[in-house]
Amino acid sequence: MVHIPATETTDKEISANRIDLNQIYLSYTPRSQIKNTLTAFFHRDWSGYEDAETALRAVVDDSDSTSITDYGTLQGEPESWPYITTSAHADIVIAWRLLDQKDKRILVEFSGGYYLSDLERGDIIEFIEGGAVDYITRVYNLLTQASEFIVTQDGDNILWHDVDAEETDTYLQDALLGLVTLDSDQFRILDMVRRNDASIQIQAISI
Repeated sequence: MVHIPATETTDKEISANRIDLNQIYLSYTPRSQIKNTLTAFFHRDWSGYEDAETALRAVVDDSDSTSITDYGTLQGEPESWPYITTSAHADIVIAWRLLDQKDKRILVEFSGGYYLSDLERGDIIEFIEGGAVDYITRVYNLLTQASEFIVTQDGDNILWHDVDAEETDTYLQDALLGLVTLDSDQFRILDMVRRNDASIQIQAISI
């Protein structure tokens, strides 16, 4: 179980140099999952003398007019909240449920290395601009651009060149199909698995 606060705080920022940009896949949640009109019954009578149909003594309704304009009225199945006893609490819960269901949401799947190993299901991430350039700058400060070589273990020479910030951000935006706003859109991790090639595969949904 993961506590969901009223205001989300990003647990980790993901930059282009930390993930495999060739293994980012985006999709939308199905339209069939959209619900823009909700009803819930609450305030259960726990005396034991009421049957299931009459034990829930109060009802709360909510809808989203923008979603109804876009998709038509999509009524969700009535929900049961037997442990909620006040209208104020029920109003907050149904508003949160409606926010979660009133529109399609972006699903993003991506992979990376050990840098992602501290993440857990339920964590909040966002994709950021400039992260790769910050890393490159630290390396570049130790080298002379276009003159000093880095020698690999196999003896190959790599000539280091400067990388423009806008260029790296473009690569990340292209990988995200321009559907994600860097530095602001947040995603909650739904699932993750450690692959046999030592990479970590993550699935997250927009919030």
